[in-house]
Amino acid sequence: MRRVLQIIIVCAVCLAVDVCVAEQAGESRVSVLATTRNGEALMRKMGDGFVSDEGDGCEFRVGGNMRWFPFMDLQGGKCDVLLHADATVTERKGLKRRLGLTREYVIGQGRIIAVVNKRCAASKLDYKKIGGLLKQIKKGDKREFPAGFAKNTKCYVEAGYSWGREILQWRCLTWQDKNGGGRYRCLDDVVQCASSEEVVTKVKADRNGIGFILYNPYDAGLAEALKKVKVLAIGGDSDRPYVTPKLGAVIQDDYPLSEPLILYLHPKAPAIAKAFCEFAVSEAGAKIAGEQGLITPWHQKEYEGELRLAEYKRGKGERMFVVGAAGSSAGGVGGGSVGGKVLMGELNEAYVLARELVRVQYLAAGSDVAAAGLFVGKKGKIGKEILILDDRLGDQAVKVHGERWSELDPVEHMAAARVVALVVNPQVTVKSLTLGQVEGIFAGKTREWNLLGGGDGKITCYGLRRTVPAAKVFAAEGLPGVGLTRVSYKKTTAEVLEAVSMDASGIGFVDLSEIPASGQTVRVLEIGKAGKSFGPTAAAIRSGMYPLARRLFVYISPSASKTAKGFVKFITSPAADTVWRKAGHVSLSKVLAVK
Repeated sequence: MRRVLQIIIVCAVCLAVDVCVAEQAGESRVSVLATTRNGEALMRKMGDGFVSDEGDGCEFRVGGNMRWFPFMDLQGGKCDVLLHADATVTERKGLKRRLGLTREYVIGQGRIIAVVNKRCAASKLDYKKIGGLLKQIKKGDKREFPAGFAKNTKCYVEAGYSWGREILQWRCLTWQDKNGGGRYRCLDDVVQCASSEEVVTKVKADRNGIGFILYNPYDAGLAEALKKVKVLAIGGDSDRPYVTPKLGAVIQDDYPLSEPLILYLHPKAPAIAKAFCEFAVSEAGAKIAGEQGLITPWHQKEYEGELRLAEYKRGKGERMFVVGAAGSSAGGVGGGSVGGKVLMGELNEAYVLARELVRVQYLAAGSDVAAAGLFVGKKGKIGKEILILDDRLGDQAVKVHGERWSELDPVEHMAAARVVALVVNPQVTVKSLTLGQVEGIFAGKTREWNLLGGGDGKITCYGLRRTVPAAKVFAAEGLPGVGLTRVSYKKTTAEVLEAVSMDASGIGFVDLSEIPASGQTVRVLEIGKAGKSFGPTAAAIRSGMYPLARRLFVYISPSASKTAKGFVKFITSPAADTVWRKAGHVSLSKVLAVK
């Protein structure tokens, strides 16, 4: 009956009120209808951020409407996107089905918590009792105080019409009867405070005080203050249980004093409207919503990851074994047993933060032959689930384990690569070199640029020290069996880049993962192989056409656990790029699994 009355009211209002949303005009315009005052303000901030990302060509328009049953505006095409904050789960499912919507974009949740002095006897309140404490009553009427509250109970709230005030009004100060509905006015003597933390501080000092705050899990000061007061459990209608609010960045759907903010996208809205919805639930959108005190799905995911990581650091997590070969000449898996353990530990922590709690146990075998043996297992015995190597199996490993390897038929992925780049001073006119020319330069056989068509001047060579992993790759892939001569060695890639940039005849080899993305005063050379030259691009590295790279391969057993497959999927995805780069590798996450 309540919903029927709401529909009738809205129909009448929509005939008389011009909705302030411009009709769609072109693919670059996004029209958004917000059903709350704070929602409208939030959408404007989101719009500013979105337009900043999309550029000047995007128009973003926001309008407001009454909050009861505004879906007819979305269904009627009066807006591309609707921000709504008060539909039950059942209503949402029905509306999605009726409008042909395939997805809800949950921006976040506003959550009100009620706090009292620790000496207060009360431990719970429901909507009706909260309304009884907050609402104005007629002169002569007697106010009813809930059990545990004194007659001189004072209420504390945050000043202004915040999300918290909206939620309190929607849930506790709204009334319905056969003639319609409305809202009670709030008490004139409610104490308005400048912040949530001030509300809590006032309640701590007032034995008969109760405070209502919009819970912000990102406020460290508030978290500390809440330890000194009592947080009440809240009940909704008479048939709903009392629920204690969770203190943390977790969306709590069953908590009565909360409100989800959801974006609905019209099925025929332009692509840019969908892009806006995606922005609103992205990390950038979550930052904007978080500044408004909303708990977002993005922040919840981050919070849950931190909890898992804390468990991991306490030694928790089911073990999963990864086999690697120690003592690689390229230093690929961290440069041996110790480095491999460190790298796997960092990948493990990143996976725990992003996905699930698991503990990777890294087993460093003495060679790829031994590592492959642990991976494939012996006849009648199951081997380990994951193998990670600096290169494909060597001839001896294939000879020893080829039959078992073929029976197992593992899936191969390229996860990352340690890559060397050759850089020259911009005044050097050479665009590319063959491997033979590279060898001639760094072995001291070629000493003049004019012999290579690169103008006049003696060639000056710079490079990384021999102990650096990238230098080992250069020696193995660029000058196999040939010693380096006439090279001025530097400690870091940054020092080599600086030296080459200041030397008009300079050339140097550096670690590609350590070259800054911008601001360089050197030029990267292409390297020739099989009659063609290639720069150190992801495609050329993956295909093996760029020669100065040592690719890192990951093998997984087809019968591996779901967790093991999830871990491999993660470390070969863009989500692990930062870890690989920190370890001196270039991520090859875009490569597809191959046989």
